[in-house]
Amino acid sequence: MPKPWDDTMKRLIRAYPQHFVSWVLKGAIFKAALSIELKNWTREADFLLDVIQNERQMLIHMEF
Repeated sequence: MPKPWDDTMKRLIRAYPQHFVSWVLKGAIFKAALSIELKNWTREADFLLDVIQNERQMLIHMEF
């Protein structure tokens, strides 16, 4: 069940993904927003971002 802040936070990240990535991981560069449906599990993430930091690719999983 979504909490009161879920939609607002999702809209903010969708509108300004690089700002959010920079706040969470210093020096990281936003590449893409990925599907929030996790196929192997019956779960969803609030947000899943593909980023690069120090030439290493990684994922940021946001849960609100």
